[in-house]
Amino acid sequence: MIANMRYKLAVVLGYFLVMTWFIYGEMNTGRDDIWLSPFIVLAQVALGIGLNRWWAALLPLALVVIAIPAGLPEITPSNAEPFPLFVGVALGAVFAVPLVLIGVIARRVRAHWLAS
Repeated sequence: MIANMRYKLAVVLGYFLVMTWFIYGEMNTGRDDIWLSPFIVLAQVALGIGLNRWWAALLPLALVVIAIPAGLPEITPSNAEPFPLFVGVALGAVFAVPLVLIGVIARRVRAHWLAS
């Protein structure tokens, strides 16, 4: 039981570490790092698979609170009047929540399929 709890804690902390790096290290620079999109999608699905709990879908919403202190990204010629970062993270959460749920469903379907 405790080992399982430690595993879930490691998954949650790892998710927050990766996503906080993405928010403060990549989104805050104002660069267009579109190549990171598949990794961000994979992080959401992996969170659902790793935790296998419905409440895991709420964790991307916590990233909005984490992003509030980030403020505005750098002003560049292509990004003259940027939105605050937490707005971008909130819009991303609209996609992140279903992706986490897809991971949870995929793990449960696989477990059910292997059990029968």
